[in-house]
Amino acid sequence: MEEYQSAQGISRETSSSRIVNNSRGDKELAKWKAPREGVVKVNWDAAYDKKNKMMGACVIIKDAVGDVLVSLCLKKIHVNSSVVAEIEALRRALKLCSELNIGEAMFQGDALEVVKAVNCADEN
Repeated sequence: MEEYQSAQGISRETSSSRIVNNSRGDKELAKWKAPREGVVKVNWDAAYDKKNKMMGACVIIKDAVGDVLVSLCLKKIHVNSSVVAEIEALRRALKLCSELNIGEAMFQGDALEVVKAVNCADEN
């Protein structure tokens, strides 16, 4: 992995970081933040191919140290939107946690519309 990161120009310090837009729309470096001890972190993401109405998604579960415990990738056809793709990725992340009997998890995804909807107290 170090050889790959070196070839990509990635340092140890930035290997768990990525560039994101902050609330002002400016680019900034976001670092992976570990969950507290005894809690796993579940990252989920999806990609959507509008032309072919297909999606791909990944789920990665890490422990408090940052070690990968399990990961999965999936693809689906007949997907109607990027929001549906992101929701499917989150649904699969939740299902995986249930299948593995994970008691406490922190979920992280980059689909703001989906994250806001899940965190909304309103049941509509």
